[in-house]
Formats: sequence, structure tokens, C-alpha cells
Amino acid sequence: ACAAFFWWRTEKNREIATASLPKTLNLQDKKPQLLLRVKECERRIRAGQDVKASLAELASLFHGNGLYAEAARCYQGLVRIDSGNPRWPHLMANILAGFGQLDDAVLLWRRTLSLKKDYTPAQIHLADSLLKLNQSQEAIRVYEQILKREPENAYALLGLARFDMEAGRWASARERLEAAVSSSDYSIG
Repeated sequence: ACAAFFWWRTEKNREIATASLPKTLNLQDKKPQLLLRVKECERRIRAGQDVKASLAELASLFHGNGLYAEAARCYQGLVRIDSGNPRWPHLMANILAGFGQLDDAVLLWRRTLSLKKDYTPAQIHLADSLLKLNQSQEAIRVYEQILKREPENAYALLGLARFDMEAGRWASARERLEAAVSSSDYSIG
């Protein structure tokens, strides 16, 4: 029974991963090494060899080379295959947010945080998106949660400084911005 369940699950994951492969893919203008790696990942997925790792590698190759639609398709498959991993909905949300689909991205970042409540990158992106969606109070709450855990987080400090400036609390904004500059070695703030 255990062997049958393992086989069934492995086969199901292979089917999901195969369905997540792009239907058409034009890599003519990309480097030959990328094409070789993509083809190797696809071969392993179709053969049922280390499906999750192969799909993750393929998603990373697509994402890193600006093939966002293809990466998103892979991340959708990974969300189904590896549903307990907060990384996949987070990366999918990054792509959606990049295309202005903030409402959908916010849902995915909430899903990410339901899997790992202290996943700082997802919290930062969630708070920034809530700010853009004019959900100020919730954005403030998320930034403050980050600072409780990481008092020198430059991104959360910058986010709260924006609210201070908007409210005319210049001294508080300056203090937060100076802390952001200091903790990020002058790259933020």
C-alpha cells in the first residue's frame, strides 16, 4: 500500500510538472547554454526524475532570464506539488506584482505568510503592495510586525517613514530614515 501510494504521488507530481511546462518556447535569441539546461530539465520532468527539483530549476532559469510567463507557469505547478513551501507563492506574487496585478499578488503573499508567518521578504512586499493599494493601516501593521522581529530592517523603516512624512511627522520620519541608511550602509533611505 505504501509503495502504491508513493508511486501514485510521484506520478501525479510528474503529471502536474509536465502540464506546467510551456507549450511553446522560443529561446532562439538566448544563449545555447540556457537552451541546453532548459531541455535537460524538461527531459527529467517528462521522465519523472527528481520532478520537483527539476521544475524549480526550470522556474529559476526562466525567471532569471526574463521569461516571466514561463516562470509563472512553473511556479503554479510548484505551488501544487510543493504546497507547504512558502517560496513558490512568494516568487509567483513577485511576477504578478511586476505586471501590476497587485490584488492577486497580495493574495499570494498572504498565502506565503500563512505557510511561514515570519517570511520577511513576503512581508515587505505585502506591506509595499498594501501601501500602493491605499490600505495604509494594514501596511503599517505589517511594517511594525517586521520591526518587532528585526528592529533595524531598512525596508520596514523606510515604509513607516513614508507614513510619517505623509502625516507631517518630520522628526520621526528623519529618525527612521537615518536608521534605514545606517542599517543598509547607505543603500536605502
